[in-house]
Amino acid sequence: MTAFDTGEIGAAGERVAARFLKKKGYKTIRRNCRSSVGEIDLVMRDGDEVVFVEVKTRASRQWGDPEEAVSRAKRRRISRQAMRFATRHNLRDRPLRFDVVAVVAAEGAAPVITHYPDAFPLSL
Repeated sequence: MTAFDTGEIGAAGERVAARFLKKKGYKTIRRNCRSSVGEIDLVMRDGDEVVFVEVKTRASRQWGDPEEAVSRAKRRRISRQAMRFATRHNLRDRPLRFDVVAVVAAEGAAPVITHYPDAFPLSL
């Protein structure tokens, strides 16, 4: 990866995370699921589980690790959006999970990807 502005680095991180998870056997259901309630970067399937993935990307660890940016308020917004998505798509009977993928994409280096499966519980 090369240097990106904030929007570009976020989109690039989501692409990297999606490829990483697909290699682990996950299947993409939806990308960038947005509404007035919130946003979910990736909705994927891992076996029978529906996985809502928050991707955090940084160009360096200068201001901390990317996963540290998944605050309590952010987890609540993701949870509300996930429940809305699951209801609209008749997925409430499936196990739901929340993962975080942290990507550090320093210029001139391969991205460093850290996956946190089941990173947080449903928090409404």
